[in-house]
Amino acid sequence: MSEPSFDAAASRALADELATKVRERATVLWLDADGRYAALADALARGEFGFPYPVLRLRGSYLELMLSLEPYANGLRPERLLVHLPGLNKDSVKQTPAFELFAAGTSFEKNLGTLVREAAAGVATADEIDAFLRSGEPTLERADAWLASLRAAPRDALGTLLENLGVEDVVLRILTEDPRFRAELPRDAGTILAYLEPHLGITPAWRAYRFGDAALTAPAMASLVAGWLMAVEFVHDLREPPVTPELRALTDLGPPGKESRRLVKLFRDSRPDAYEHFANDLQEHIEQERTSHHAKVLGAIDTFRFEESAMRAAALDALRRGDFAVADEFAGLRTAKDCFWVKRSPTLQRTWEIVRLAASAGLAFQTTDGALARTASLEDAVELYAQKLAPVDRLHRNFEQRAHALIASDLEDHDALLDVRAAVRRAYRTWADASNRLFAGVCERRGMLPDRSLRQRAIYEDSVQPLVEQGGRVALFLVDALRFEMAQGLAEDLGREKFRATLRARLAELPTVTAVGMNALAPVARDGRLRAVMKDGDVAGFRAGEFAVDSPASRLRAIGQRSQRGDVIDLELGQFQELQLTALKRKLSASPGLVVVRSLELDNAGESGLHLGTFDHTLALVRSAIALLHQAGVTRFVITSDHGFLLQDASVENVPFGVSTRVPERRHAVLAQPSGMADVLEVRLSELDYDASDDRVLVFRKDTAVWATGAKVPPFVHGGNSLQERVIPVLVLDRDTERGRTTSKYEVVAHAEPSHLGRQRLRIAVRLQTGQTGSLGFTSPKSITLALRVPGRSELSVTLLDAGPPATLADGRIAMPPNRDEAIVEFEIEGEIDEKVRVEIYHPDALEDVTAKVVEGFFDVARNRRLGKSTATATPGDRAPSDRPPAKTPKAQEWTDLIEDEGYRRVLVRIAEQRIVNEEELTAMLGSATRVRMFARRFDELMKLLPFEIEVRTVQGMKAYARKD
Repeated sequence: MSEPSFDAAASRALADELATKVRERATVLWLDADGRYAALADALARGEFGFPYPVLRLRGSYLELMLSLEPYANGLRPERLLVHLPGLNKDSVKQTPAFELFAAGTSFEKNLGTLVREAAAGVATADEIDAFLRSGEPTLERADAWLASLRAAPRDALGTLLENLGVEDVVLRILTEDPRFRAELPRDAGTILAYLEPHLGITPAWRAYRFGDAALTAPAMASLVAGWLMAVEFVHDLREPPVTPELRALTDLGPPGKESRRLVKLFRDSRPDAYEHFANDLQEHIEQERTSHHAKVLGAIDTFRFEESAMRAAALDALRRGDFAVADEFAGLRTAKDCFWVKRSPTLQRTWEIVRLAASAGLAFQTTDGALARTASLEDAVELYAQKLAPVDRLHRNFEQRAHALIASDLEDHDALLDVRAAVRRAYRTWADASNRLFAGVCERRGMLPDRSLRQRAIYEDSVQPLVEQGGRVALFLVDALRFEMAQGLAEDLGREKFRATLRARLAELPTVTAVGMNALAPVARDGRLRAVMKDGDVAGFRAGEFAVDSPASRLRAIGQRSQRGDVIDLELGQFQELQLTALKRKLSASPGLVVVRSLELDNAGESGLHLGTFDHTLALVRSAIALLHQAGVTRFVITSDHGFLLQDASVENVPFGVSTRVPERRHAVLAQPSGMADVLEVRLSELDYDASDDRVLVFRKDTAVWATGAKVPPFVHGGNSLQERVIPVLVLDRDTERGRTTSKYEVVAHAEPSHLGRQRLRIAVRLQTGQTGSLGFTSPKSITLALRVPGRSELSVTLLDAGPPATLADGRIAMPPNRDEAIVEFEIEGEIDEKVRVEIYHPDALEDVTAKVVEGFFDVARNRRLGKSTATATPGDRAPSDRPPAKTPKAQEWTDLIEDEGYRRVLVRIAEQRIVNEEELTAMLGSATRVRMFARRFDELMKLLPFEIEVRTVQGMKAYARKD
């Protein structure tokens, strides 16, 4: 292929654009209304400019054109072909024989003026380009010649350097005050600006605006160029004209504006500290822009800090007034990935995460409001709830959990975020009340007992016994208070682990309390009916043949008799925190039958007032138990629940019962006779197919309010007839093959960090063990899940609050990429008393060979004030829940093992036992004043390793170290 003999810059640019278009679009129809490009089309047909595709040209005869097309219309795929149609545009081509070809291909048009501006970028100034286009009728040949003359103009040494470096390198060197340019300033600043003007559009007017007649030193030149790039981006992104005259001139720069926007993004990404400095500097000079624009017109890119601030304020205001769509729009691009200012501020990341979650939840409330209005049956209501409303409950719960974890006094918008949380709670309460009143209407019309396919009492026969009869190991998880939306998240998560998951909804028996729902999960129904065991006027369980099913032991007995597979293996979910795979296999080898895993963690946490963040810890433990059981040989699982729950907060109405001396439960009452109250649902036990010695009446509210009982309302309640309380999951899982482990062995590396605002902190990483070789890239895990526990103290609640990069936090676990930088993890521990404990980081799923790590040092346990004062008399290391024997203090709890220096250890033991040591005694114990000074210097470091606190006092004029109580 030949090349043109002249430096045809405009022709070459157009040829390159046409080649790209043909490569991307196959057949391209080049419409040349003025016939300006005929000579270029002929040159392209000859292969000039390296044009690689066939070129067909209309030269008066449409017949000839059609005949020349025949060789290109026989394949199954479109040919790459350029067809030049001079004298035609998109309208006139419709009246020609070429229209069929035009309709099938891709059209292309290019204005000569636009071509000249694009080709001249970086060669000529905007004024020079305008002058050329005004100087007579422009042609492609004239444009090529003009550009060639500009390129041939002589350059001095600095000009040669600028040309050799290129505009990108020149700009970055200026912005970083490169010494090679510092030497040229301020004497040759005009030369540099003259070079930049055609590339970026920087004008003398901009220099005058920023620095007047002052000499351009290296810092001034950097500020001038950085400010220009930022101003161009700001003006281009702004959705209304700027108010500053000097900025209005930047609204239509053409190609130089595009290049400026590219370079400012490159500068922001590659030199973030310098970018922040220059952005703050220019922000002070455009005060009018800061105060004259509403957030909605500021655009999508936060060039300046004030833009993010304005967007944030507008989003918070929108949330407070319930305008969730506006807040969602503002929050969409304010992520660490998309917004420079958010990326550089962890506190802003937390704020915008709350805003996004609040907006998502609020929009869900609005889009599903009234969804049950036309529901005719319980079955339809349950299906609609499972598909549309349960995900809304999940969004709301997630918002509450993350708001608890993220809102703290260090946030600039702390008070506003509290208002946002209150607004979301009010919106949720309105939504939940309205939805459940519609559901109550269905219950009034249809009755409160569903068809058999939705009854809780049929779950064992329908979902468990058939699996047992098929053989193989089956695990039945009975998770107290596992709400349907939680099981949806669990199914999604396990699906990513290659489990086949089938999730169906059922309606819990009434009232939705553990004594009813958990016992109904055993095979106790006979001909669809339940024989109720009554105690003090309430349903306490059901009869299975000759015995009452009203406890874990009796439930297991009933299950064992029905399964006919031998003894049922009984495990508590909490046991899986420290259960090794070998020990689990040994337990399972004792029986070939059914494994029952019982969990009270969710219900206990809610009733005890522990925050919702603890729920994720329990769900993570469920996933871990499933993973361990599967590795131990269990291939099928059924996860179900006794009831759900309603979340409670300050928006809940606390209503007096008022018609009976009997104090009701928070969400239901059991009466001998109908209450006669208005606006309630009432049903006799017999209407629920209960056979009871006393056919009592159950009374329920139609909304989500609670009846006043005199007790504090915990974070959740249950017992009522709401969808959140009644719709329960039946999640069936199976997976035939286990994902093989890699051959690599990993270890957790962890160090204690000082707590911040009451949040405990760790720095963690996962590394290959010394001497280990990593797996191949395509087989090695992208991330390894980690969890936290307190060794030997399963009664303590550990809640993960946040995880910094490269780790991520999801569903109560930390996802940590191996062999990456360390990540900061924040968490809290709650228990009965204030104390200090050790923390262990471990791999809960046991999918990889990961050595756990007990972190050196002690962490604060915050006493849960809802539990009241502890009556325990045991030492902190020995206390345990009342329903199990006291746990032995593990070796990890011995803080003295962590103090390597024998002298320091003796001092700290003396302080622990005798509570105080003065400086004179300290000198005697350590042997010299130098050692005393060294102890003082290491004091803060040593404090991290102690389960108690020490303060420095002055006693009788002498420095002393005293143990704090």
